[in-house]
Amino acid sequence: MSHRSPLGRVLGLGVHAGSHHWLQTKLTSIALLVWSIWFLKVWVSEDFSYYAVHAALQRPGAAIPMALGLALGAWHSYLGVRVVIEDYVHAKALKFASLLGLQLLHIAVAATGLVALVKIYVEAHL
Repeated sequence: MSHRSPLGRVLGLGVHAGSHHWLQTKLTSIALLVWSIWFLKVWVSEDFSYYAVHAALQRPGAAIPMALGLALGAWHSYLGVRVVIEDYVHAKALKFASLLGLQLLHIAVAATGLVALVKIYVEAHL
């Protein structure tokens, strides 16, 4: 006996349809935990002035993990807020607009941070 609706069986949705989303959330949580340990280890020992951080981000050992942390943080945030919108916004047009705005916002935040990191890194290597 299946617990899926007829439409769910045709589309391959229904029971366990959210497991991929759940797994992505858990994996990004674990990755962000590991990244946070790196962040604390590296940055607590550093002088936290603008110039010290700027100089540190010019090295690949700091710029690459920072970019990964930025991308992971944006993706994890998107996944979490998306669930809230999907669960609590019931009007279809508002839900669509909210999800689209959410996606654009997270892309803009991640892109802005990544462009800033690339700019810091490249200006030191020209």
